[in-house]
Amino acid sequence: MNHKMNVLITGGAGYLGGYYVKNLLQTDQVDRLVVYSRDELKHFDLKLELGDLARRVEFVIGDVRDLGRLNEVMNGIDLVIHSAALKQVDVCEENPSECLKTNVDGTRNVLESAKTSGVSQFIFISTDKAVEPVSVYGNSKQAGEKLVLKANSESIKTNVLRLGNLIGSPGSIADKIRKRAIKEITLYDALATRFVGNLEGAWELLEETMLLKNGGNMILPRLKSIEVKDLIYSLDPTIKIREGDPRTFEKSHEKLANGSEMERAVQTQKMLIIPPQNLSEDEALDQFRGVKVSVKTYSSEECLVDATGLLK
Repeated sequence: MNHKMNVLITGGAGYLGGYYVKNLLQTDQVDRLVVYSRDELKHFDLKLELGDLARRVEFVIGDVRDLGRLNEVMNGIDLVIHSAALKQVDVCEENPSECLKTNVDGTRNVLESAKTSGVSQFIFISTDKAVEPVSVYGNSKQAGEKLVLKANSESIKTNVLRLGNLIGSPGSIADKIRKRAIKEITLYDALATRFVGNLEGAWELLEETMLLKNGGNMILPRLKSIEVKDLIYSLDPTIKIREGDPRTFEKSHEKLANGSEMERAVQTQKMLIIPPQNLSEDEALDQFRGVKVSVKTYSSEECLVDATGLLK
């Protein structure tokens, strides 16, 4: 990157978005940084957390459902990081129309505004729940992925970051246990496993994605996974785990890529890349200076490690 960029982050006052803001401000790559979010309290908290750095940030109240508002702030932007979404799986199940308005229609709005305004790079933050989805949330993020990758062109470079669970994110098990002194927690599958990542890893992946010379790629972290019950006991060995009936919108194990994606995947030291289908295997290996992925699946059932090692 030879010149400073103007960056807009939707959901930029959230848990992940706010971390991206802080790290981008520490680099010499950003000239103008716009935080676009509808939550004024999160804006206030992020301003306090940033201190003097907040003077370099434009805090814009706006909803991704509002195309007109997006168009007002998109002019002159070089890079859009689209992080805004409804993310709580059970809430999305109970409010499917609201989930789709934000996660699908909102993504389409951000994309349309970016293309109209001449944005050159677009990065979409997705989730492992978009792989073979069984929930409203997972389906909405899968639709978002397809919208973003389909929009890749010579004028706008679009890529997708597909992340696993972030330890400590709002509403996560770790967040509930650490902040709310919970004595009992319900597990709907005693053998459930999940991929576990952290903010530092998510930032490194964003940095790598920003440097890619082409678009149309799905970028995956190289993550390990844990059994959920082990995570709970690692955080609080005294907590009581109660088993509930399985929920149809939750899987026992997550995947970061399906079988057909893994057949095309290229592995580098820091990440896995699923290139566009029109890129041959040899072209992909050469372009990303990677190696062919040897495993057929990327499932949390098969990447297990001791939970304590991931929580240090």
